[in-house]
Amino acid sequence: MKSAYNAVHRLRWLALPAALIALSAAADTINWDIAPKVSLAQIYSDNIGLAPSGLREDDFVTRLDAGIELTGQSARFRGVLDYNALGLVYWDNSDFNDIFHQGNGALRFDAVPDRFFIEASTRYYQRLRSRAGVGGDIVNVGVDRTDVWEFGISPTYKHRFGNWSDLRASYAYDRIDYEVSDLRELDSQSHRFTVDLTSGTAFSTFGWELSFDREETDFDDGSSVTFQTAEALGRWNVSDRFSAFAAVGDEDNSFEQDPPRARPSDTFWRVGGTFQPGPRTFLEGFVGERYFGTTFGLDFEHRIRDGRLFAGYSEALETVGRGRRGQLIDDDGLPVFDPGTGDPVFEEPDLLAGAFLRKRFEAGASITRPRTQASVRIYNVKREFELTSREEDSYGIIIDADWQASARINVYGDLRYEDTDFADIQGREDSLFTLRLGARRDIARQTTAAIDYRYTTRDSNQGFDYQENRLTATLTHRF
Repeated sequence: MKSAYNAVHRLRWLALPAALIALSAAADTINWDIAPKVSLAQIYSDNIGLAPSGLREDDFVTRLDAGIELTGQSARFRGVLDYNALGLVYWDNSDFNDIFHQGNGALRFDAVPDRFFIEASTRYYQRLRSRAGVGGDIVNVGVDRTDVWEFGISPTYKHRFGNWSDLRASYAYDRIDYEVSDLRELDSQSHRFTVDLTSGTAFSTFGWELSFDREETDFDDGSSVTFQTAEALGRWNVSDRFSAFAAVGDEDNSFEQDPPRARPSDTFWRVGGTFQPGPRTFLEGFVGERYFGTTFGLDFEHRIRDGRLFAGYSEALETVGRGRRGQLIDDDGLPVFDPGTGDPVFEEPDLLAGAFLRKRFEAGASITRPRTQASVRIYNVKREFELTSREEDSYGIIIDADWQASARINVYGDLRYEDTDFADIQGREDSLFTLRLGARRDIARQTTAAIDYRYTTRDSNQGFDYQENRLTATLTHRF
């Protein structure tokens, strides 16, 4: 069982969101809503430890989730805080019985409407330390996982100088802690300062933007990473459908590097254009030069009758200290949750120290109809680590579908495939395939029942193969 002291120790990061709630409550009347929830699931796995063929061991697992969600809203305040206690009882592997604490929180307080607001967020969850280990999820035993606590707060000031320009200035503080002792050196805190001055409506033909961004991240092992950019951008609105832009700037980055790599501080430039032939199509692209060489960017979207087509390519410097930004976001900007378990879905690299250059390409299509939703997405992510000059390369495909079979029955399914070359294990290449089918039924106003089947297989060129079939039956009641 996890130490009660650690759970209480982490609660210190709730102090500031709680203070903001109290402040906003004193200034305004907030409408509160409390929603408890309890869920009981019975799980069967034919390979609970994700062992290779010949060493597989099956087990039944009883999972109990008990949670509560607190939401509040007023003219100047919006907030949500939720907590979930997840208990696992293994019928055969009782040494792995455990209780996991999970929580999320986000709020916004408009201290001065349309001028000054404060946002805060917090999260406590479990994640894999490395995809190179046993893998799996929170149910599998022997998984190389760690508890993670994240906290962030950001005040933002906005000001409009008539129709000449708009100013936006913000400060963000982030803290991320890992529970496992040998990961403590990756615990970090960061300070980020951002200022943007953008032309107003008076500049209808020729627009401009001045921006400054500095982020300093200090790790508990004594190392630090600094990202800093200053940029001036000019845009020429050639017509209602096409505009061209050019930007020039300077970046002054500081982090540990492998000596042969290019010095991370230099001037940069980029040129590109935006094309909108109609209300349903948007295309923007650019090419430029940064310290690591030629850089590109692409953003494409086309709305069709019942869906959209999209493609994008981006390059950005990252660190594991930015892990709190790793949750997958859907097309509407909302966080993605697993439809079978309700857990948040993350896309995060292995926990390796130092800065890395992240290059991501994705393309796909989605369709939304009154009773059916479906999407397909292909992607390729490359991470070039500055400290070791090693690269991690992943590509894959994700297919999701959801069908409202009747007023009370919902059927869903997804298929995921990913192939990965690991950065920290030379020559290691794995492919991971997951297929899942499930159905949910409303059996009462606040009660649902679900049945979920999942098949997972991993093929590795270094002997880390496994297969798992899992069947889950769940009963959920919301109060």
